[in-house]
Amino acid sequence: VRAVDLLAVLRSFEPSGGSVLGVSVYLSDFGEAQQAIEATRGPVAAWEQPSATDNTAGEGRADHAKRRAAAGEKQNGPAGKQIDAADPGLQQNGAADTEALRRYELSRFRYYYAVVTCDSVGTAEHIYAECDGAQGEA
Repeated sequence: VRAVDLLAVLRSFEPSGGSVLGVSVYLSDFGEAQQAIEATRGPVAAWEQPSATDNTAGEGRADHAKRRAAAGEKQNGPAGKQIDAADPGLQQNGAADTEALRRYELSRFRYYYAVVTCDSVGTAEHIYAECDGAQGEA
């Protein structure tokens, strides 16, 4: 999600006489750490939590997944859900499970945060009240 997209959505919630002046999107510390992990291990690392005895530094993702599947190990998925590495639903003919991919893409929104600048505290409070708890679709 880009700042311009958030700006367009937030402007639809402006009270009469109020104005959203701008939106800035920043990478969070959590997001920076996750992106560093993904840069070396790929997106599977986002829901995979290696065990204390996991000795797989330098092992490729495919080799790592095959080894875990052969061992019958389970992986922690998003929100702590257990994922069986041997589950044919996780990967079929090299294609990622669309539901797991969707959860991963949604979890990436936590990598960022936005700062909204309004013309007044009243405008900011109104927009916050209107948007608090709402979830948009990407």
